[in-house]
Amino acid sequence: MKLARFYPLLLTVLLQVMPLARVVLTDPLPAAPGASILFKWAVGAFALLGFHAVAGASVTIVSSTNAIGTNGVPFSYRAFIDRGDLAPSSWSAAPLPSGLTMNPSTGRITGTPTNFIGTMPATLTAKYDGNGAEISTDLFITILASPPSFTQQPASRTNFVGGTVSFTTAATVGSAYLWRYSPPGSTNLTDLPTAQSATLVFTNLTTNLAGTYRVLAYNDTGETSSAPATLAVVPRPALQSLGVQGANTLMSLPVVPNLAYAIESATSAAGPWTTLTNLPPVAAATNLAFPDSITTGAARFYRVRSP
Repeated sequence: MKLARFYPLLLTVLLQVMPLARVVLTDPLPAAPGASILFKWAVGAFALLGFHAVAGASVTIVSSTNAIGTNGVPFSYRAFIDRGDLAPSSWSAAPLPSGLTMNPSTGRITGTPTNFIGTMPATLTAKYDGNGAEISTDLFITILASPPSFTQQPASRTNFVGGTVSFTTAATVGSAYLWRYSPPGSTNLTDLPTAQSATLVFTNLTTNLAGTYRVLAYNDTGETSSAPATLAVVPRPALQSLGVQGANTLMSLPVVPNLAYAIESATSAAGPWTTLTNLPPVAAATNLAFPDSITTGAARFYRVRSP
């Protein structure tokens, strides 16, 4: 056997049967230049294949290749190898679900996963900067859905007959929705099969839509009901009385709590209409009176609306 082939083979055998030995070459091998080149190539190949050139043994990532967590719940995973005496100089894992990060020194993946449900394949890598060795394996991170929790509760609404109103809610990612209704004075909830989104909209309101609404958020692991939201449907605004006192027209308007009003005037029924005054929402039902100064003998038309 030629020396150029014998020395690398001998070195390989020695490194495998003596894993505790530490080999430090201070002098070049007494071989032809080709043997030196082949020796360097063999050591590099061992490093790429996961052989630690100093300790002379293979290194393998033996931590689980499957990690399971729950959306919105703190997550923890630790990577490790099969050699306690060889600590990697750094760890990395990519890609990771939103909310998770890896500590390159400890090999721990921690955090709280958010906005992701399912399994994400990642590559887990350990590096040895001293000799350029690098080993990798697949890591499958599965994030399960947790029972929904609301990030936005629906708010109560009041509007006029014929108006438009909407309820809006939001729950954790992966949630489906079902709105439910109970009429005034009742606690019995009726499902609304056609209302299965985060927003519930009513147009052309009628008084029979008044009542209490809840939304059910659900997924494969459970369901959660929202806080109640009430809908009040009130008659359209109307001026209650008109009177003239000197140069002023006196008007009164019964108002509903939590609604704003605008009083408009015009010189003809066709308009154009000009805002005379804006009435901010009040806390309780009441009558508001206000004057309008006009020229004697002039015609004036009034209307009230909710902005």
